[in-house]
Amino acid sequence: MFSPTVEIARRAVLPQLSRFLAGKYEPQDDLERIAMTAECQFRELHAARAHLMAQVVGSTPELATKFRRHAVIPAALAGCGLGKDNPPLNDIQRERWRVQARDWVRAELAAATDTSTEPARTTARNTLRLWLGAPELACVRDPAGLSKLQAAERQEWADTWEQARKLVPVPPSGLNR
Repeated sequence: MFSPTVEIARRAVLPQLSRFLAGKYEPQDDLERIAMTAECQFRELHAARAHLMAQVVGSTPELATKFRRHAVIPAALAGCGLGKDNPPLNDIQRERWRVQARDWVRAELAAATDTSTEPARTTARNTLRLWLGAPELACVRDPAGLSKLQAAERQEWADTWEQARKLVPVPPSGLNR
């Protein structure tokens, strides 16, 4: 799949990656988890990447603030059943990832309205703006993707994105910026 040189480098940098992907190893710290997310992203292993990001986001409030923006996309993609994770997620697992992604978007909404720290509020608003335009989130944001969800969940997502649009209006596609 990769050149021998690339494989040697991967094994040197991430010696436990193959064991992690086989479900036989859990990364020992946040640095190792973050390093593994890049390979998961490259391989389109969205559930594995979301799992790693959830651990990072859950480890400290500082890391939650810093890495939530990177955790939403793999959680949503895993929740929509996209990717190459093996075995594929079942309905309950996919729903859990969609709920987690929505909770993280809502946490960013809360940060975007927090008046106590201006830099954090600006960063949160920029993150929301990014998510409103991210094609990877179409499965939980756009009408075609939302139509595949149950009515209650579809409404929760629609309400969440409407709140985001009110905070950070995004110009319609195709307009010069």
